[in-house]
This record gives sequence, structure tokens and C-alpha cells, in this order.
Amino acid sequence: MINGNTNHEPASKVLLVLKKDVQRPEGYFLLTGFSES
Repeated sequence: MINGNTNHEPASKVLLVLKKDVQRPEGYFLLTGFSES
């Protein structure tokens, strides 16, 4: 189940992006590429 460990790595990045969204919504929208405007 080593593959599971690899999944944990990218998940951390997603969490970081989400956390930044709270402080910088523009950065989160840019990282994800979501155009909610």
C-alpha cells in the first residue's frame, strides 16, 4: 500500500491551497483555475 502514501503528498498541497484561499481568495482561484466571478 505504498501508493497510499503518495496520495497523501498531493493532498497536503490541496489543503495548503484551501487554507490560502481563506487569506487570499484570488490565489486559490488562480491555483485551481476556478472562475467563479
